[in-house]
Amino acid sequence: VKSISIIEYLGRNSLLIYLTHEIFIFAFIHLFGQYIISYCESWGIGSILWSGLFLTSIIPCIFVIQIVNTQYLRWIIGK
Repeated sequence: VKSISIIEYLGRNSLLIYLTHEIFIFAFIHLFGQYIISYCESWGIGSILWSGLFLTSIIPCIFVIQIVNTQYLRWIIGK
């Protein structure tokens, strides 16, 4: 079985992603909400936009993971 390192990385840090991704999703909706609403009339385009929204919310979460995994902040996640 071939391992997928990004999936394993996100799985190890899923608690941080779970706690922080909504902050970024709400920020993206606040910034791009009208654009998303105007293009969600089509089912295909709407699902692509929402999938992109959730995927782009993972990228800032990875930066948060990197910050929390520093030597001085690991106690927050119990390491």
